[in-house]
Order: sequence, then structure tokens, then C-alpha cells
Amino acid sequence: MYGVQATSWVLVGEREQNWSDRSGTIWTAEGGSGGCPLAFSPDERYGAFWSTDGEIELWDARTGAPLGTMTGHSGSITSLAFSPDGIILASGSHDMTVRFWDVRTGGLLGDPLTGHTNWVTSVVFSPDGMILASASVGYDMTVRLWDMPTRALLSDPLTGHSASVRCAVFSPDGKILASGSYYMTVQLWGAQTGALLLGEPLTGHSGWITSVMFSPDSKVLASGSENMTVRLWDAQKYSLLGDTPTGHSKWITSVAFSPDGNVLASGSRDATVRLWDMRTGTLLGDPLTGHRDWTRSVVFSPDGQDSGNRVL
Repeated sequence: MYGVQATSWVLVGEREQNWSDRSGTIWTAEGGSGGCPLAFSPDERYGAFWSTDGEIELWDARTGAPLGTMTGHSGSITSLAFSPDGIILASGSHDMTVRFWDVRTGGLLGDPLTGHTNWVTSVVFSPDGMILASASVGYDMTVRLWDMPTRALLSDPLTGHSASVRCAVFSPDGKILASGSYYMTVQLWGAQTGALLLGEPLTGHSGWITSVMFSPDSKVLASGSENMTVRLWDAQKYSLLGDTPTGHSKWITSVAFSPDGNVLASGSRDATVRLWDMRTGTLLGDPLTGHRDWTRSVVFSPDGQDSGNRVL
């Protein structure tokens, strides 16, 4: 169903592409709908991709060899995330549940998490792996925090958004959870308590928030939007650092920092990826092209190194 040739990995019906820049290897995916279809384990052993039929494809990230297909959701999958130890894969779905998989065996781990009243858009682990956050759309509009050892809710659902929650991410230091919504706002929550950190959400985008990501040092939060801009926020002072007109001709779908924090990548519905020097705010070269359809997600390899023919 898929294979590796040189530095490219191709899945029939979808398309992934990688480029190497001075900060590492970037993997992207195009087409479809929903959240991030690509996930890589922090130890660089595994890669996962969800296909349009709701299955999860697992492969060896070092060799590109297929490791199997995981099934269990009754609806399309929308988001994937590996635990920090690389052993557990979490998946969110249109079936309104979150499931956990042992990537060593491909087997399901326990019963699914339930409670969302609409489809799950985003799943993300805290840096210590003790908490999983899940976000949802429609009339649900919540973020939920789950205790991983017990699989129980840590608090009442987080209800600060007034529209569908599109994306969520923990800061690398484990202190903040950021979430973006279709109402053009970003909310910041205490990662351990679920308490809102601001009286008012971060505002300024004139379109849906499609992606949020912290820099590796947790000091900067990037938010991408339907309005074709990326905003950079001081994650300690909760203030705007800058508003970047990216040059994309269609809305931003994904933002990602390089492991050293020096480069920000933005993917777009215009089928390109652009790289930005975080130290100067300038564009690094020409846009990366080659996708036949819109770029759905961008991911840097975990080690930040050019990995040759390895899938990272």
C-alpha cells in the first residue's frame, strides 16, 4: 500500500512529501479534511498516518517498512498523537471517541474515551504523558483533560470557546494548554487545572484558527488562520509579538517549529510550505512546492536532522 523510494514516502490516494532544510527534515501531507494526519513517535521509531477509510497505518520510521493497520473507530479519524515514550498512539474520530493503541502490538488499549457530543478534532499528550487533551466541534465546543493512568476526566469540560474548537497543543514545559477555535480566538488554560489564564482570549485573526504550536522553549506561541496569516504571541506575557502576512494565497492549515526553534514552517491550502527565520522574521528561500493538493499538515523530524532515506 505504501513504500519508500529515496527521500519520498507515498501513500496511494494521498501524498506525503519531505524536504530537507538546514534545521531538519519536514514531512507534509496533502488533501482530505480534518486534523493532523501525520504523527511521529518522539524516539523516531514509529510513524502513523490515517487513511480516508478510517484506518491507521503504522510504519517503521527508520526503514519505511509497513508494520500493520489498526482499526476500531466507527467513523473517520481526525487526529493522531504519540505518547512521549512512543508506546501509545491516541486517535480522535468522527465517532466522538478517543482510542488508544499499543504500537508494539497494534492492539487497542482498553475502552475508548467517551463524553464528547460531536466529533473530536484534536488529541494531544502533555509532555510528561500524564494528561491527554481532546477537543471537539459543533455544539460541543469543549476541550477535555483526561488523566492517563485512570482514563478519568481531570475536571469539568473546558468551556471558554464560543465556537468549534479546531486545535489544541501543550507547551513543552507542560504549563499551558492552548486551543484555537472557529470563532477566531485562542484560549490559554492551565495545563494541570484547566483554569483559564486570561480574562479574554487572544484575538486579532479575521478567520478561523486552524493550527496552534509552541516553540520548543515554550516562550512563543504561533497561531495559523484562515485569513492567511500567522500570529506570534509571547506565551509568558500573553501579548502579540507580530502578525505575519505569510504570502500564502489561501488559508493556513498547519504551523510547526523546527526542534531548535529557529525555523517556523507554515502549510497552506495553496499547496505550498513556507519557511521563516524566527530570528529575523524573514522568509527562507522560495516556497516549497510539489503537492498536487492542499497541504494539510507540516511536521519536522524529531531529531531535526536530515534523515536521508528514513521516514521521519
